[in-house]
Amino acid sequence: MGQSAAVKVDRGDLGETLRQGLEAIGMFDARPDEIGPMREMAAALIGPGIASEDAMASVFARTGYGIYLVREDGRITGVVALIMLNAAGLAAVEDDSFDPLDPNLAHVILPGESPAAVYSWGIAAATREAAKTAIAGCWIMRAAAPYIPFFVRAATESGRRLLTEKMPFTAYPGSTSGLLWWERADELARRAA
Repeated sequence: MGQSAAVKVDRGDLGETLRQGLEAIGMFDARPDEIGPMREMAAALIGPGIASEDAMASVFARTGYGIYLVREDGRITGVVALIMLNAAGLAAVEDDSFDPLDPNLAHVILPGESPAAVYSWGIAAATREAAKTAIAGCWIMRAAAPYIPFFVRAATESGRRLLTEKMPFTAYPGSTSGLLWWERADELARRAA
């Protein structure tokens, strides 16, 4: 499905590359005023143990991108939320000290910086169509940045199945917190050779 989506890799402006690729399938940048309603929708589906609206708004304000929505009939029905990490953020994820519920903004890129890694805050969808679009969006996001690792922790068992069965996330070696990752494409190719 989403694996066949062609996305031009442009390390110069990942935000714009993602925006263009995701708009083509019906996912759009969140507006600042949509962060609260998006979080409410996600919490209703995932549970209350997700990042606060303030944390999400702070990260979004710092990077200017990373929260993508599916809207149906004017309401938010799906979301893929990402945290774009700098080298310090990557190191914190790798040593299990990164707190996705209250991210240290010193771990998050500034506008114009290229991320060293991506941490997926979450995927949530209230409808079947939104779920299909969100999964396709994840593949587009990965295709846009094959040169960096993606990390996530599953909040639910159904989320874990989605990440490990519909996408190639695997357990991060040495993690004691349930960290999953989707390796860089060059690392996967090197090990397969």
